Amino acid sequence: MHADSAANVMTTMDWITFGIAVFSFVLSVYNFVETLVNNSKRLSVSVKHLCRENGHVIMLIEFTNRSQLGISITCGKLVGTAKKEVVFGETSRELFRYNSPEAKGKSSERTLTFPLHIDPLRSERVLLQTEHDLPDFSRNCRIVLGSSRGKLSKKLELPIAREGFVSLLEHLN
Repeated sequence: MHADSAANVMTTMDWITFGIAVFSFVLSVYNFVETLVNNSKRLSVSVKHLCRENGHVIMLIEFTNRSQLGISITCGKLVGTAKKEVVFGETSRELFRYNSPEAKGKSSERTLTFPLHIDPLRSERVLLQTEHDLPDFSRNCRIVLGSSRGKLSKKLELPIAREGFVSLLEHLN
């Protein structure tokens, strides 16, 4: 009888070891999935205002990085329904960049080109001037961005384009 109880203790220890191994595996899978979700490219893009001025388009674009890693936007293009494209980024001139768009008394700094770095869990509003006028885009188009973390493509709804830079200044106030 003494030999049988020793065998049962060994089997119980084996089950406990197996349970600990399964629990550790489940925790490592959970940790992997959580890291993958938190570090994925989660960038939302919206065009807040469009205006046409002397054959150029000036866009107020807001980029919001909802990831826990920073991202740098290097270039981009708007793709219309008829596969017409308007490139911005390397060929664009940045007019103003707003730090913390929610803050009162928005400070601005002048830079000339991309890359635009967006810190984790932050937003940046950028006023960009394209080199060419937008063709007749429908309000729904696609934006394709080159970034430090790969290519991003998103559907985007454009606001109605207005004439003149003054309409944009009214929108900023």
